[in-house]
Amino acid sequence: VFEVVPSVQLDPDKRERLIATMEQLAQQHKGENKAMEDAIDKQIDVIEAALGGELAEATQPNQRKRKKRNSKPPEEVMELMRQKRTRKRELKAQHKEARAAFVAELSNQERLVVQETFNISASTWAGRGA
Repeated sequence: VFEVVPSVQLDPDKRERLIATMEQLAQQHKGENKAMEDAIDKQIDVIEAALGGELAEATQPNQRKRKKRNSKPPEEVMELMRQKRTRKRELKAQHKEARAAFVAELSNQERLVVQETFNISASTWAGRGA
Protein backbone atom coordinates (compact mmCIF):
# COMPACT_ATOMS: atom_id res chain seq x y z
CA VAL A 1 0.00 0.00 0.00
CA PHE A 2 2.95 2.29 0.58
CA GLU A 3 4.96 3.06 -2.47
CA VAL A 4 8.72 3.32 -2.14
CA VAL A 5 9.96 6.56 -3.61
CA PRO A 6 13.68 6.87 -4.30
CA SER A 7 15.40 9.76 -2.55
CA VAL A 8 16.27 12.75 -4.63
CA GLN A 9 19.92 12.62 -5.64
CA LEU A 10 22.18 15.38 -6.77
CA ASP A 11 22.91 15.49 -10.50
CA PRO A 12 26.26 13.72 -11.23
CA ASP A 13 27.66 16.83 -12.95
CA LYS A 14 26.79 19.02 -9.96
CA ARG A 15 28.25 16.39 -7.65
CA GLU A 16 31.56 16.40 -9.52
CA ARG A 17 31.65 20.22 -9.59
CA LEU A 18 30.99 20.34 -5.84
CA ILE A 19 33.77 17.89 -5.05
CA ALA A 20 36.15 19.67 -7.43
CA THR A 21 35.34 23.03 -5.83
CA MET A 22 35.98 21.65 -2.36
CA GLU A 23 39.28 20.11 -3.42
CA GLN A 24 40.29 23.33 -5.16
CA LEU A 25 39.51 25.30 -1.98
CA ALA A 26 41.60 22.87 0.08
CA GLN A 27 44.52 23.11 -2.37
CA GLN A 28 44.31 26.90 -2.38
CA HIS A 29 44.48 26.95 1.43
CA LYS A 30 47.44 24.56 1.45
CA GLY A 31 49.22 26.74 -1.11
CA GLU A 32 48.64 29.90 0.91
CA ASN A 33 49.95 28.20 4.07
CA LYS A 34 53.05 26.94 2.27
CA ALA A 35 53.74 30.33 0.64
CA MET A 36 53.48 32.10 4.00
CA GLU A 37 55.75 29.58 5.73
CA ASP A 38 58.30 29.63 2.90
CA ALA A 39 58.48 33.44 2.94
CA ILE A 40 59.15 33.57 6.66
CA ASP A 41 61.60 30.65 6.51
CA LYS A 42 63.56 32.54 3.84
CA GLN A 43 63.73 35.60 6.09
CA ILE A 44 64.95 33.41 8.96
CA ASP A 45 67.62 31.86 6.72
CA VAL A 46 68.83 35.30 5.61
CA ILE A 47 69.10 36.51 9.20
CA GLU A 48 70.87 33.35 10.34
CA ALA A 49 73.32 33.60 7.43
CA ALA A 50 74.06 37.24 8.25
CA LEU A 51 74.52 36.48 11.93
CA GLY A 52 76.55 33.37 11.13
CA GLY A 53 79.02 35.53 9.20
CA GLU A 54 79.38 37.94 12.12
CA LEU A 55 79.89 35.07 14.56
CA ALA A 56 82.59 33.54 12.35
CA GLU A 57 84.48 36.85 12.21
CA ALA A 58 84.31 37.21 15.98
CA THR A 59 85.94 33.82 16.69
CA GLN A 60 89.64 33.34 16.31
CA PRO A 61 90.76 31.19 13.37
CA ASN A 62 92.55 28.56 15.48
CA GLN A 63 89.62 27.98 17.85
CA ARG A 64 87.20 25.18 17.17
CA LYS A 65 83.59 26.22 16.92
CA ARG A 66 81.42 24.60 19.52
CA LYS A 67 77.69 24.89 19.66
CA LYS A 68 76.23 25.63 23.01
CA ARG A 69 73.61 23.21 24.08
CA ASN A 70 70.13 24.63 24.47
CA SER A 71 71.28 28.00 23.20
CA LYS A 72 68.57 30.41 22.21
CA PRO A 73 68.33 31.58 18.63
CA PRO A 74 68.99 35.27 17.98
CA GLU A 75 66.24 37.71 18.93
CA GLU A 76 65.47 38.51 15.27
CA VAL A 77 64.89 34.84 14.53
CA MET A 78 62.69 34.44 17.60
CA GLU A 79 60.61 37.44 16.49
CA LEU A 80 60.14 35.94 13.02
CA MET A 81 59.07 32.65 14.58
CA ARG A 82 56.48 34.50 16.67
CA GLN A 83 55.25 36.28 13.53
CA LYS A 84 55.02 32.95 11.75
CA ARG A 85 52.84 31.47 14.49
CA THR A 86 50.63 34.57 14.55
CA ARG A 87 50.22 34.65 10.77
CA LYS A 88 49.51 30.93 10.73
CA ARG A 89 46.73 31.38 13.29
CA GLU A 90 45.25 34.30 11.36
CA LEU A 91 45.41 32.41 8.06
CA LYS A 92 43.81 29.38 9.67
CA ALA A 93 40.94 31.55 10.95
CA GLN A 94 40.45 33.10 7.49
CA HIS A 95 40.37 29.66 5.88
CA LYS A 96 37.86 28.44 8.45
CA GLU A 97 35.61 31.42 7.70
CA ALA A 98 35.89 30.80 3.95
CA ARG A 99 34.94 27.13 4.38
CA ALA A 100 32.03 28.08 6.67
CA ALA A 101 30.74 30.57 4.09
CA PHE A 102 31.03 27.91 1.39
CA VAL A 103 29.14 25.34 3.48
CA ALA A 104 26.45 27.86 4.44
CA GLU A 105 25.43 28.10 0.80
CA LEU A 106 25.14 24.33 0.26
CA SER A 107 21.74 22.68 -0.15
CA ASN A 108 20.78 19.61 1.85
CA GLN A 109 21.56 17.38 -1.12
CA GLU A 110 25.01 18.92 -1.47
CA ARG A 111 25.62 18.45 2.26
CA LEU A 112 24.76 14.77 1.87
CA VAL A 113 27.25 14.47 -0.99
CA VAL A 114 29.93 16.02 1.24
CA GLN A 115 29.11 13.55 3.98
CA GLU A 116 29.18 10.57 1.61
CA THR A 117 32.41 11.66 -0.09
CA PHE A 118 34.51 12.76 2.89
CA ASN A 119 32.83 10.72 5.65
CA ILE A 120 32.30 13.85 7.76
CA SER A 121 29.49 16.35 7.91
CA ALA A 122 29.80 19.58 5.94
CA SER A 123 29.89 21.68 9.12
CA THR A 124 32.68 19.51 10.55
CA TRP A 125 34.61 19.91 7.30
CA ALA A 126 34.14 23.67 7.54
CA GLY A 127 35.42 23.66 11.11
CA ARG A 128 38.56 21.64 10.63
CA GLY A 129 39.25 21.55 6.91
CA ALA A 130 39.93 18.65 4.60
